[in-house]
Amino acid sequence: MKGASRGKRGKDPLSGAGRPTGREGPKPSSTQGRGGPGRKRSGAPSRERQRDYRELVENANSIIMRRDPEGRITFFNEYAQTFFGYPEKEILGRNVLGTIVPEVDSSGRDMAEMIRDIGRNPDRYAANENENVRRDGKRVWIAWTNKAIRDREGHVREILCVGNDITERKRLQEQLLQSRKMEAVGRLAEGIAHDFNNILTAIIGCSELMLMNLKEGDYLYRKAEQIKKSGERGASLTRRLLEFSQRRALAPEVMDLNRIVAGQEEMLRRLMGEDILVRTELDAPAANVSVGPGVVEQLLLHLAMNAREAMPGGGHLLIFTQNAEPGEPLPGGPHVLLGVTDTGVGMDEETRASLFEPFFTTKGIGHGAGLSLATIYEIVKQCEGQIRVASRPGEGSTFRVFFPRAEEGHRPAGPFVGGAADFEKRETVLLVEDATEVRSMMQEVLGRRGYAVLEARNGQDALDICRRHTGPIHLLVTDVVMPDLSGCDLARRVEPLRPEMRVLYMSGHARETLELRRGEAIHGAFLAKPFIPDQLISVVRQVLDAEAVDHG
Repeated sequence: MKGASRGKRGKDPLSGAGRPTGREGPKPSSTQGRGGPGRKRSGAPSRERQRDYRELVENANSIIMRRDPEGRITFFNEYAQTFFGYPEKEILGRNVLGTIVPEVDSSGRDMAEMIRDIGRNPDRYAANENENVRRDGKRVWIAWTNKAIRDREGHVREILCVGNDITERKRLQEQLLQSRKMEAVGRLAEGIAHDFNNILTAIIGCSELMLMNLKEGDYLYRKAEQIKKSGERGASLTRRLLEFSQRRALAPEVMDLNRIVAGQEEMLRRLMGEDILVRTELDAPAANVSVGPGVVEQLLLHLAMNAREAMPGGGHLLIFTQNAEPGEPLPGGPHVLLGVTDTGVGMDEETRASLFEPFFTTKGIGHGAGLSLATIYEIVKQCEGQIRVASRPGEGSTFRVFFPRAEEGHRPAGPFVGGAADFEKRETVLLVEDATEVRSMMQEVLGRRGYAVLEARNGQDALDICRRHTGPIHLLVTDVVMPDLSGCDLARRVEPLRPEMRVLYMSGHARETLELRRGEAIHGAFLAKPFIPDQLISVVRQVLDAEAVDHG
């Protein structure tokens, strides 16, 4: 190339081919003669094109790297140097394994074998995604495009690798997957709770009926009482399942915070393990709070699990309560404080700032959903409380939850008392329930209180009864979810036949869930399963009395 300026011999950053210099002169071209003497030869690119290529590669917003089949880096563009934190003079000649590629990824895969396989079969890895690591130790996900650079004999001389950071995309994919899993688990919990609630309704109701016919202190009385208490514990479990599925807002109850914490202490000790010492300091004489059933227990569970993650080598966990007087950060009157302190690794300011964001986690992708602390935040917000966090790296963490202090708790209803009707009217109730054991128990409870009960196994039976029965039917008590004809559809179909009849719906599903699935509101009174006989009698009486007022 006559007239060209002299210079050093260089390499094309993409192909690795040598650049001609002014000393070497023109090379013969295989195409020379085909296009006449004036045709430019198509050999090595000009120095200007070479410079343009290098500028393009160096300024690209992608990782561009070349390596030999064994994994040694021969080219690293400026973006790659900035992204991974290695200057060119430190990275060239080093193996990708142990520098930008971890020897074992987060899933436990041997990355050395993958690097060797890429060298042997680069075409198999024309496009692949894998976990990489920056100089500061941060794990990232890169989508790589790999192209083999071969010599004239076809042997792989180098591999050109172009990569782009997809860590955020992977994180969003993981969030979507976790959300779908949570939705599926929530639906499963809802279904289990519905079926279990039918069973518990029969267990609790029948045990109370047994207690009515037994003498207090007798052996069978004590056993029936145990059955009832076990049923009530099962009902508490289904409430937690429904709460977990986030499809049911449970009515708050006034409870003693100290009593709840004391009741959970032994369970938390087993949960934390032998290497973590758990102790409690309950110093809140007036510790009544208004929360949904199981809310404090769930809150303690999440806080304890979070503390255990922060103490992989063991430590101390302190759970404490205090009375907190109103102040600037706590408007709205007196509060009760629930605190959890651990001696774990602690958190820096940046971590604390994102602590309660959904899916935020300090773990790698694929290691936890990052939902625990976001769940804690939602629980506290639903209780109209506030949460504060104090933590420093290496000094552990303290979570303080402030609940508005409630007045003296309500007294639980007394035991169901059966007997003759204590109403002047003997109202007729049409009871529609496809679960035989539940229907039988309800029939006996209503019958003992003087109601005339017409039983139906399903909606079609109920329609037939409405047509055949000659007397008035004052109240329809129907399950909502039944085969063929739902309780809501049944109520609509019998309304022209019995316009004076009131309706009471019942279900093991939450009312909100039923309305969401049906796409319409459920009009009328609603009784959630499981219920005790007193609740059934109370709601039935309320509906009938309201009907008497409406039509009186």
